[in-house]
Amino acid sequence: TNAIGTALVEGTPVQLFSAEHYAPSHHGWTCTACPVHDPRTGELTYANAGHEPPLLRMAGGGAVCPLPDCDGLALGAMSGVPYEECRTALAPGDLLLLYTDGLTEARADDGSFLELEGLTALLPRTDVSATECIRAVYSGVSAFAGDVRRDDVAMLALRRLAK
Repeated sequence: TNAIGTALVEGTPVQLFSAEHYAPSHHGWTCTACPVHDPRTGELTYANAGHEPPLLRMAGGGAVCPLPDCDGLALGAMSGVPYEECRTALAPGDLLLLYTDGLTEARADDGSFLELEGLTALLPRTDVSATECIRAVYSGVSAFAGDVRRDDVAMLALRRLAK
C-alpha cells in the first residue's frame, strides 16, 4: 500500500500516522503499530498508536518481552498528537509478534481472558518460522477460547534470519 511505501522510502514509521492513512469518516479512532525493519543490520524502528505491545522472543527459545515502551494515543483520539519513534535491534533468530487485542481478550468458557501472560506462554520455545509461530499461537488461542471470537484476530510475525 501507499502507507508501506511511504515508511520504506522515508525510513520512519511515523509517516504512516499521517491523515492520508486514517479516515475519521469511517471510525472515530483506530489503533495501529508500525515496524520498519532493516534486514541488513537488524535495526527495528517502530511507533505505536494505542496498539498492544509487540512481543519479542529472543533467539534459541529465550526470554519473551514486550518491545520497550513506545506507546502513543490511538489515532483520532486527539488531533495533533506527536508519536514517538523507538529503536531496538533484532539479533539473528529473534522473533517479533504483532497482534490485535482479539488475542489477549480471547475468553474461555469460564469468562477468563487469555491476557498478555497467556499469549506470551503460547509463543513457541524453539526457533520456528514466522508462519509456524502464528499457527502455534492461533492453535493455543483456539484451545483456550474455543471457536468463538468476540473481536478481530490478526497477527504479523517477523523472524530475523541468520546471515
